[in-house]
Amino acid sequence: VLTTMDKIDDLITSTIVPARRQRILHTSIRNALKLAKKTMNRYYSATNDSNVYRIATILHPSLKMEYFKLCKWEQAWIDTAKELVETEYE
Repeated sequence: VLTTMDKIDDLITSTIVPARRQRILHTSIRNALKLAKKTMNRYYSATNDSNVYRIATILHPSLKMEYFKLCKWEQAWIDTAKELVETEYE
């Protein structure tokens, strides 16, 4: 779930802030994307209410702890995610 939400957020962000040669979007489309980003951020924040998302990411065979490092999570958040797994499976 976290990886998909990150990909969608990256896509929306890169579309809202176009590169030099990228086509500029109509204002109404850009505003809709900003609203979508705000909604995504609200749901992403809600993932903090459940440990399942972080545990599932760490247990995923192709992601593990490396995903959080690649996404440049703060070290304290990475440590907390690791502790959640250790506590759950003690």
